Amino acid sequence: MYSRFAEGKNNMSILDKKTACFQRLEKLYSQMDQAWHHTADQYGFQCTGCKENCCETKFYHHTLIEKEFLLLGFSLLPPKKAEIIRHKAKSTINQWK
Repeated sequence: MYSRFAEGKNNMSILDKKTACFQRLEKLYSQMDQAWHHTADQYGFQCTGCKENCCETKFYHHTLIEKEFLLLGFSLLPPKKAEIIRHKAKSTINQWK
């Protein structure tokens, strides 16, 4: 997703350390996602967009790094897609008011 390492340097900058951390997180999140899908398949769970499921559940980020990772991914989206997501997010927030 995001890659920029200092070349030939022993001392990594803060950005390089953050990049390395995000790369490890990306791998971990991918492994978690695969494990979740494997388990969901075993129980026959299929997302159908129903209102009783996660599509309509508030989602909280439990750590700062999760928020940072999400914001990084969001910043890499094409502007039109980002605007669609912003619109959907605002609509969802208004439902919870």
